[in-house]
Amino acid sequence: MLEENLSEVTVPPMPAEPPPAGAPAARTRRWLLPVAAGVAGVLVGAGGVGAAWWLSGSEQASAERQSTPKVFTLSGWMSLTGSNAATEDGSCAGLRGYDDISEGTAVTVYDATGQVVAVGALADAKRVGTTCKLHVLVPMVPTGPKFYQVEVGHRGKIMLSAENAAAGAFAASLG
Repeated sequence: MLEENLSEVTVPPMPAEPPPAGAPAARTRRWLLPVAAGVAGVLVGAGGVGAAWWLSGSEQASAERQSTPKVFTLSGWMSLTGSNAATEDGSCAGLRGYDDISEGTAVTVYDATGQVVAVGALADAKRVGTTCKLHVLVPMVPTGPKFYQVEVGHRGKIMLSAENAAAGAFAASLG
């Protein structure tokens, strides 16, 4: 009975020749393609994410540069003339109804809509003959409006073009 079962068993054929020495077996190459594809995918994905971060950072920095308002210092002169421009000691300040005009007096800059955009002060008073000249100095005035209104103390607003404001050409006189 054992002989009958053995005659029905088939044996696979033997390979013609064994593979040459040092040649990798076919099954060891199967992992190479998926691993290489995975590594390539990770590198491409990481590069894409890095590029996206870099671009978004560049756009944000560019937008911040564009949204940061440019500013200038408005400067010029306020003059007091005649007998209203001196003190007893010969220094330079307003008198007789103009005593609110002196070094430290507030200078307010408004935009076209009447909103305050910057505040500075009078400084460096100098006597020139019978005239008292005070330097008008208002830092951090934002660019943009076509004209500004400038007020020294509470003396009313004086209109000034943007070009003259930026060029330091403010000039006012009392007395």
